[in-house]
Amino acid sequence: MSRDAEASTAGAPGISRMTQTNSRSARDLKGVVGSGVEILGVVAAVTQAVPYLGIISGSLTEIIKIYNEVDKFKSEWRSVLDDVSRLKTIVDTVRDELNRSRDEDKRLPPGLVEPLEELEKCISETRRTMDNCKPDVAEGLQRKHLGRLKARGLRVARVVLNRKDLLDSVNRCRANMSTMLHVFNARLNVSHAFALDHQLQRFDNIIVASVDSEENRAMASLPPLLTQSTPLALPKPSSAMELANHQRQLSACRCL
Repeated sequence: MSRDAEASTAGAPGISRMTQTNSRSARDLKGVVGSGVEILGVVAAVTQAVPYLGIISGSLTEIIKIYNEVDKFKSEWRSVLDDVSRLKTIVDTVRDELNRSRDEDKRLPPGLVEPLEELEKCISETRRTMDNCKPDVAEGLQRKHLGRLKARGLRVARVVLNRKDLLDSVNRCRANMSTMLHVFNARLNVSHAFALDHQLQRFDNIIVASVDSEENRAMASLPPLLTQSTPLALPKPSSAMELANHQRQLSACRCL
């Protein structure tokens, strides 16, 4: 969008500032995944969960691709890649569930907001460390480091320290990704447990309501019971014989 177009959009009454922010964020995000300079720096401005998870998934995919360009500490990076692949599967699964959801407001599960923010930091650090393990970058850093060492008259063996620092960074990435995988699995298990409990509670309420309704209908269909509080309407006796019969009928009613 040109500056003139942005200016006209800003002045339009039907376009909010949030819409402009999200539009710029969407343009920036397209270049973030493949840039390798700043990873997910503007993701915090994106409010919808599905595009947000798509960016996370795309960044994890980029890490998997960069692995083929790395020529140092391949075995360590292989362990990182295993956890990255599992994390990508989790992120894609959550995104697919949100896509299938009928809710108009497709927001992230509350239990995943904080882990995803931490995952952004892990992705950013991993990308920077992987870039330093590429042949051209690693050799350039080494030549630059060697030049400084020679200029200062120091021993070339000090270069080993630079390699050790890089290995420490790789191991830190591996530990962080492993931790994130455990956190995501734990949060999802808790979320699924609460969802299942809520669903079972709904079923229990439906069953109880159905049983109560059936009992009420059954009680309403029963005939009224004959009790002592509802005496029989007997004719008054007009003779001694009728009086005796009347007394016998009253006795029979009391026996009931």
